[in-house]
Amino acid sequence: MLHPAGPLGAVRSGMILAEATPALQTRAQALKARLDEIAMLRSVQEAALQSLQEGMAGVQAARAELSAAISNR
Repeated sequence: MLHPAGPLGAVRSGMILAEATPALQTRAQALKARLDEIAMLRSVQEAALQSLQEGMAGVQAARAELSAAISNR
């Protein structure tokens, strides 16, 4: 590809990109690590919510059974 400023502009652009690419790659890797952590936390949160819902259902069933036992007494 030809640079509008000629060969010298093309070389300068190439040098700037060569310097910026590693920094961008490092930033992209850091962001990926954070996204992976967020995904893991979301998974743990969903599992905890499921566990709490199951526990609540068990408590409600036990409460209903207790009320029935008190009524029968």
